[in-house]
Amino acid sequence: MALVTSMLPWTVRPAVAASSKRLSVPFVTQLGSAGVSGSGSMNCGPASIAMTMHYFGKSITVQDAAVAIRGYNTNGQGGTDFKWQSVKDLLAKNTLKQTNVSGFGDIQQQISDGNPVVILVDSYKYRSRNPYASNDDGWFTTHHIVVVTGYDQENVWVNDPLRTQSDLQMPVAMFKQAAEVHGWYAVAISKNGGSNGGGGNSGGSGAPSKPKGLQIKDITSTKAKIDWDSQSGVNYFCVNWSRDDVTPNGCDVKVKDGSSYKPSDLKANKTYYVWVQACNSNGVCSSAVKTSFKTKK
Repeated sequence: MALVTSMLPWTVRPAVAASSKRLSVPFVTQLGSAGVSGSGSMNCGPASIAMTMHYFGKSITVQDAAVAIRGYNTNGQGGTDFKWQSVKDLLAKNTLKQTNVSGFGDIQQQISDGNPVVILVDSYKYRSRNPYASNDDGWFTTHHIVVVTGYDQENVWVNDPLRTQSDLQMPVAMFKQAAEVHGWYAVAISKNGGSNGGGGNSGGSGAPSKPKGLQIKDITSTKAKIDWDSQSGVNYFCVNWSRDDVTPNGCDVKVKDGSSYKPSDLKANKTYYVWVQACNSNGVCSSAVKTSFKTKK
């Protein structure tokens, strides 16, 4: 990673996913969701959508999600597709939306931005990752829907609704095998028109465009100036900085006047990461632009 070591301004690099990110997605199981104890009832899709809705503070049961998506909920029913219009309508009623995702890099970026990803997988590919309610063949399928909740350089975490607990961990290579079977058929779930607590979501309808011209100037051992272009239609800029390369939630500072900020009390000879978002009067924010710099010794 290139670092700023002079007083010259440094223009922002394209946004990249954090090296690791975990989301606290509440877990729900599909087991028993159609009134039959121990049966998944083909409700992996509704359960996965329900989990993402819970993550954004929306209250819905797997049963209600199944009815909203499929139109009914009975044991022995057929499966669902999370790209159906009924799913989009359910999300829209709860101020949420879905965005198509393709490839592991896109998944990392969405998770890094605070958006859980719903994906179709072949669960036989990770059959060795216990515990499951059962290891019989009937508990595995070539077409299964799960929620991706996190990743690092070695592992991926998913909420699998055929389990009874959250965050099933598996190696990245194993996850890729399970996802590639279906050509990375996936969507990210996010707020419709806003960011997830200022954590760098992809914006949406009504969000200002992302800031331009992000630079770090006047770097000393304890201070620096975060500078970006002025922008119309913006109520405030959400500015975050950290020594950890982890996408933040919330705002360290809201800059309402001007297009710069000078954090103080920085530590000498340390790398800092900076995120800036443009937000309107309703608190709807753009996706974040990001850069990093190193203070002087």
